[in-house]
Amino acid sequence: MPLQQDTSLEDPYIYSDITEPDTIRLIRLEPSPNLESELRCSLIQENIHHCQDDTDKHYTALSYVWGDASDRRHITIDGKSLSITASLHCALRHIRDPNHPSTIWADGVCINQASSLDRNSQVSMMGSIYKTAHRTLIFLGTSTPASDEVMAKIRIKTPGIARPEFYEMVETHILSQPWFTRVWTLQELVLSKNPLLQMGTVRMDWETFSRLKTLDYVQRIFDLHVIRRSYQIYEDVSHGITTPTGFLSSMLKIRRGSGVSDPRDMIFGHLGLCPPAQKAAVQSRIPVDYGKSVTELYEAVAHQIILDEKGIALLADVESVPLEERRTGLPSWVPDWT
Repeated sequence: MPLQQDTSLEDPYIYSDITEPDTIRLIRLEPSPNLESELRCSLIQENIHHCQDDTDKHYTALSYVWGDASDRRHITIDGKSLSITASLHCALRHIRDPNHPSTIWADGVCINQASSLDRNSQVSMMGSIYKTAHRTLIFLGTSTPASDEVMAKIRIKTPGIARPEFYEMVETHILSQPWFTRVWTLQELVLSKNPLLQMGTVRMDWETFSRLKTLDYVQRIFDLHVIRRSYQIYEDVSHGITTPTGFLSSMLKIRRGSGVSDPRDMIFGHLGLCPPAQKAAVQSRIPVDYGKSVTELYEAVAHQIILDEKGIALLADVESVPLEERRTGLPSWVPDWT
């Protein structure tokens, strides 16, 4: 369900509609050396193509986890108040530059979450938004002395990182963060040209962090690295995929059960990863539309996959649970991808 505008705020921020094509909103975040100081910013509209070509319009995309949508904070935009999730509030405070204004894209501010039309339009552009960003900051959450130690050892190539006990530290303090299990974060990582990992105020580039892929037991990092590299160089990304929805079907099987706040995002969060040769065809068959219910969307996706494959192999993906335990209203032949 789309979030409703928070009417409890004394002077709430009202979004201006986006009327021009290929246009996104960007946050101009005011600097502060104080982590706890109030978040103040302005919200501007820019043509995404201009952001790629004009260095003065470069922006940082934020990748984070929404967390508890009922846990709210506020940010001041052009003197008005906007309610955002506590997790986004925390991320913006930690990535804010102490001395200079920052230009940032973050979905919880740059998309009008109370408008299905705005969500439809902007979510369909998210692949391009992360591709165009000068860099992407992956914010895992606040840090601890233990997580700072782990990040430092990875960054300086400490020899001990090859030991199993170090992996336990990585698992406990880094990989246990919700970011590694959410649906949207895969697209955000894969499509970003310069992703950086940040926990608290400690930051490192993704390539440094992904050194851990060489360790046999860090399968999760290895999988993320392989998907990212494969997409970048188009090596076998669509190998064996002969139908427009074939790649989406494969991703849904691989990523089934990943975390989503809105079950519809299990579909929408993977559309941007479809190979370029099939992306337009897939998005014409399965457009981003938050006006559809979960049942309507999942049924439409299953129907399209069956039509494209000219067969019923999809039925093998239907979960083996008693009918009364299935999602209410979902037909028996449609998989529940969550």
